Amino acid sequence: MSSWDGIDEFIAVAAASSFSKAAKAIGMSPTHVSRAISQLEQRLQVLLFHRTTRRVSLTDAGRVFFEHCQRIALERDEAIALVAEQGEPQGELRVSCSTTMCATPTWS
Repeated sequence: MSSWDGIDEFIAVAAASSFSKAAKAIGMSPTHVSRAISQLEQRLQVLLFHRTTRRVSLTDAGRVFFEHCQRIALERDEAIALVAEQGEPQGELRVSCSTTMCATPTWS
């Protein structure tokens, strides 16, 4: 099990204040999201959310964890994008212009 497991699910639930909305936003089932959060809470040995039948809200520990995880996930995504963009440009480059732009001036 990776120490990253459950972090993206946690961020999504914290942002949406809903397991079902978070699951929809990240393209996973609510069951998967719920299990991922439960496993994360077990690993951390702390409750991250107050859960009721109508509402999900962050605990104090969850709020602190969310702030850090959100920043770390953003930096992770930026690092991935930065590395992915560093490759040499590839492909064929075509340049065209009208003949009037390329013609030699005819005036004397």
